[in-house]
Amino acid sequence: DTSWWYEDFDLAIISEHIPDYIEYLTMCDRIYNFCHSKNDIDRPIEAPEIKGWLAPREQVANHWGGRFEIIPIPIDTKVFTQKPFNAQIKTYNILAPCAFDEQRKPMLEDLIERAKEDHVRLTLMGDDHGVLGKLKLHDNVKVLPPSSDVVKHMEEAHEIAGLHIGTVTIEAWHVGRVTSVYDERGKYKVVDPPDLT
Repeated sequence: DTSWWYEDFDLAIISEHIPDYIEYLTMCDRIYNFCHSKNDIDRPIEAPEIKGWLAPREQVANHWGGRFEIIPIPIDTKVFTQKPFNAQIKTYNILAPCAFDEQRKPMLEDLIERAKEDHVRLTLMGDDHGVLGKLKLHDNVKVLPPSSDVVKHMEEAHEIAGLHIGTVTIEAWHVGRVTSVYDERGKYKVVDPPDLT
């Protein structure tokens, strides 16, 4: 039920395909649609009430047709700060905080394959969008639900994996971890951070 936030707004930014969102914003004449990713769940909302579309980066804007304003997702640099790694952890830990969806399936498959090495542990953290049942998990893979304390999990990881250079990568850079940046074919490269000072 979204009626609890029904009131007049000067500006509204919505990102989910829930008809009630627009219905309850009838008093607002500036409604923008934020498309977070190239995933179908983030496809643009086509409605006459929508005045424009927003994306966090060019890749997303170009995927959906390029008619977007770019608004980068801000990173809370007071929360995501350099953390020393716990040297008592002897395994090589990889964290992938993401949605488990078709777009990320090749990335997840590669990470699971990499975690077959004895000294590697993989933590997948996020919501399943119908992909987990298609993956061949093994004992070195742990699956967790999304967490409001993702920094704690990042601190326990040597490496943090994400799709493209997006929010996860930038957060990992701020925490001081190795970042593996995947493409949609499941290929990755380690990307060093720019100067973050």
